[in-house]
Amino acid sequence: MVPRVLPGSARAWTYVSGAMEPALAAGIALPRTRARTASAAAAFFVAVVPANAQMALDWRDKPTPFRRAAQARVPLQIPLVLRARQVSRNTATR
Repeated sequence: MVPRVLPGSARAWTYVSGAMEPALAAGIALPRTRARTASAAAAFFVAVVPANAQMALDWRDKPTPFRRAAQARVPLQIPLVLRARQVSRNTATR
């Protein structure tokens, strides 16, 4: 699901994005780093949209449930981005 236009190996991008998710979760869990990490999480959620779009394209010929799940990933990024931004703003104002 890694877009072919990205430099390097797809496996490396997968490992990096996989490592980012628990790192971001840990940063949001800590009050001291919550605001900055939530902003980084919002950026991460935006950054993975091309990968989700690529997956939706690649899975066009999959059975309907798989195809629909892949297609749903793109718009589902919107609430993730909005919530991360909200956490960042609410934490920064405290």
